Formats: sequence, structure tokens, C-alpha cells
Amino acid sequence: MRHLLAILHFVVLLAFCDAIMAAGTPSIALLMEVEVRNDAIVLANLLPEAAPESLKDATREISLGRAPQNGTVRRISRQSITAAINRADFSGSALSIPEFITVKRQGRFVTREEVFRAIEVAFARNPSGQQPKIQWQDLTLEAAIEVPVGAANLEVTQIAFDEALGRARFRLQSASTPAIRPFFATAPLHAESRDAAESNRKSVLLSIEPQKLTSNKTPVLVEAGRFARLHLHSQDSDMQLEVKPLQRGRLGEIVRVRLPQSAKTLQARVIGKGSLDATF
Repeated sequence: MRHLLAILHFVVLLAFCDAIMAAGTPSIALLMEVEVRNDAIVLANLLPEAAPESLKDATREISLGRAPQNGTVRRISRQSITAAINRADFSGSALSIPEFITVKRQGRFVTREEVFRAIEVAFARNPSGQQPKIQWQDLTLEAAIEVPVGAANLEVTQIAFDEALGRARFRLQSASTPAIRPFFATAPLHAESRDAAESNRKSVLLSIEPQKLTSNKTPVLVEAGRFARLHLHSQDSDMQLEVKPLQRGRLGEIVRVRLPQSAKTLQARVIGKGSLDATF
């Protein structure tokens, strides 16, 4: 009987020690939804604010691929995160990884002030004649445009005057983020500006031409026939593939690529040197 009690006491003591050890090294749950500012996602982005600084430092170099474009989200699976941890030869035993993590690109909305500054630059390119007077307070953006945090580097690519309505219409695009679609802003022409707009309408339209945001000065990041890395993902899947582009491409451009094993082709966006991104 005493022998049995001793065994039971030993078992209880082991369980108690295991509980203490477990309590001393609690698992850290990764966030299920995060916002990122940079182009790339690293494991440190998924850690809660209260995570130890040593853990944040150790996971800042573990890449999880590209961040989504503004206005979209990317879902990263537990399997993809585990694979990235294993590739980095990092022990993730202290981490609790959800089945999926939703990542959003942190952004901001374009302001009327920066649109107005772009319009001033555009007018400065047409020094001849009297320019119509536009006030930033009168500007109306036809849509709420979200861009990455930082300078949007807006450029006016077209100006048109509606004589019947007495308004000027400006077409703009972000030079730093070509993937963002062009948008429009309008402003009323004050009475003293309508004659100026009419007398200079031709010169303004001719001098302010759409800027080629992907001109020859922009470096080619993907070469036709040279293998590149494709990040192919969907709501439930995330893959890294080696593909062969069928045409050269610059940042933000859409190019056709071929999957070597299946010979199938699809379209992908150029996101970096030898790097492409596509959803399916």
C-alpha cells in the first residue's frame, strides 16, 4: 500500500512540475488580422504588441511574401507560415498560429491639398498665357483614393475644360504606385478664369500630356525568357513558383508568364526584381 501511495505521489509531482514549466513558457498567439506598411510581410508583423522584443528581433528577417495592394487583403495559411519558419531554421514552438491570418496594407486617402499641388506643377509646365485660377478648397475628388503611407507623387496626366458647366477636370495618377488606377478631380472655373481657360485651352491641353509613368528611365525588373519568382495566392492557398515571363516588364506592369511544368500561361504583376504576383 505504501509503495502504491509513493507511486501516486510521484505521478502527481511530475504533473505539477509539467504545469509549472508550461506556465513559465506560455505560447504567444499570432494576430488573426494585421495591417502592414511595407511592401513585404515578415513574421514580426504578426506578433502582438506585448510580445518580447527579443522575439520581434528574431522574426524580422523571416519573410512571408509580398504585402497586398491597397484596397485588397491577403490571407496567409498556417501551412505557409510554418514553412517559412522551417526555412529560416527558427524554432516556432512558442508560437500559436491560427489557421489563417488576414493581412491588409496600411494606407491613407489622397487629400485635396496634394491634388492641388500636382495641378500647380502641371500648370507650371505651361508657362505661356494666363492660367485659370483654381483654388484647392473648390476641388472635388470623384472617388476616395487610397494610397500607401508616404508621398503619393501625384502627376496630372490630362486637363480638360467643360465650357458648358464652367468646370476644369483633371486626370491624375500616382507615380510612386503605378498599380493604383488613374482618378479624376474637378474644380469650378470662376468668372474671371473662364476667358483665360478658353483662350489658353488649346495650349494647356497640348503642353500637359499624359506622363509615361513606366518610361524607358524606369528599370526593367523582369526579362522575357528569364526565370522569375511568382507569388501565386488565393483566399485559401499561397504558393511560390518559378515561372518564365513571356515579355519584359517594369514595376507595376502586367505581363504574361508560363508555368514550366504545365505550359499554361497566366497574367502577373511585376512587384520587384525578378518577382511577380498573381491571384487565382
